[in-house]
Amino acid sequence: MEAGLEAYTRHTLVAPERLTRALTEVRELGWAAEVQEMTMGEAGIAAPIRGHGGLVVDAMNADSSLAPKVLKVDGGMTSDNLLMQFENWKRAVERALGRIRSPNPP
Repeated sequence: MEAGLEAYTRHTLVAPERLTRALTEVRELGWAAEVQEMTMGEAGIAAPIRGHGGLVVDAMNADSSLAPKVLKVDGGMTSDNLLMQFENWKRAVERALGRIRSPNPP
C-alpha cells in the first residue's frame, strides 16, 4: 500500500499497517464497521450478501445518514444490538435468495 491516503477525520485509517490490520479483521469477521472515519459523529456497517453456494451476489450497509437514531455515536442502539439486528437483516435477505434455510419452515 502506498502512503499518502487522505484522512477525512482524525479517526480515518491512513497508516498502511493499521489499514492492513483492519482489512484482515474484516475478512475474518465477514463484515466491516467504521466509527467517525468519514464524518465525525457518524458510523456505518457493511456486509456481503451471499446467494446459493456462498457466492457474493450483493452487499448491504447501514449508516447514520440513513438511520440516525440507530447508528449515532452518542446514543441509539448499543453496538452488540446493532450487530445482531444487522445480522438478522442479512440472514433474511440470504433466506430469500435461498442461501440459508428458514429456521421455521412452513
